[in-house]
Amino acid sequence: MEYALVFGAQQFIGFELCKALVNQGYEVLAIDEQQQEEMLENNKWMEIGRNANLQYREIGESIELQDNMICFLPIYDYYIVEKKDILQKVYSKLEDMMDAIHKVVVISPTQCFKSEWEEKWCSDILKKDVIFHQIYVPTLYGPWQPQSLLFHQLISGNLQLDYKDDPSDAIFIEDAVNTIISLLEDRQDQQQTIMLQNEAENRWEELAHEIDHSFHIENRERKQRVILEDGKIKIISVKESIPFHEALRLQMKQMKSCL
Repeated sequence: MEYALVFGAQQFIGFELCKALVNQGYEVLAIDEQQQEEMLENNKWMEIGRNANLQYREIGESIELQDNMICFLPIYDYYIVEKKDILQKVYSKLEDMMDAIHKVVVISPTQCFKSEWEEKWCSDILKKDVIFHQIYVPTLYGPWQPQSLLFHQLISGNLQLDYKDDPSDAIFIEDAVNTIISLLEDRQDQQQTIMLQNEAENRWEELAHEIDHSFHIENRERKQRVILEDGKIKIISVKESIPFHEALRLQMKQMKSCL
């Protein structure tokens, strides 16, 4: 049995990681801010249900760990909702757990690539005796997408000027998470920096137009995919498991069910 530790378990990527890891046979320790009683009544968490291979703990609890755990830290989830204060709590908790962790997988938005504040956090992890994987992802979409992202806003009819997307690319959340987990199967014990990109180009703009044909992206917002000059960074092309309009319908169905 392999053991995984997931921070931000009630957030967008964190929740999807918990589902996918349990389905693939991992024993998962899920950590977040929400109290356990509230979490068990949450419609989102009922998608997993009670499972012997998943334990939920509040971040302030004293937590007993297994040895040689893989830790998933989705910075993406905190970045897109601007919760750096909670991210600070997460790092403090991670510091206390490092003796039981042998691999840390940090998942960041492409907007943070080479950003100063992210480099500070990651440099602290690199000082530890752990295997470190840094994975960058573009805009992610699908069920439970936060309202700070454009597709949620367009579906709900509540468009805001300050959405947190990377308009150069978009990947279905399940495809992104399954790709990330599959990268662990090669037993790579070297530090890695990886960037995920959709195998299909211009998917973000196509998705926006699929939701709202009148949506127009300003020229200032148009972005090309990040071009990497550093050979140490690996680009992984993610193949879509289902057509993008079907994945989008799953997000719409989930949002409608919560009205």
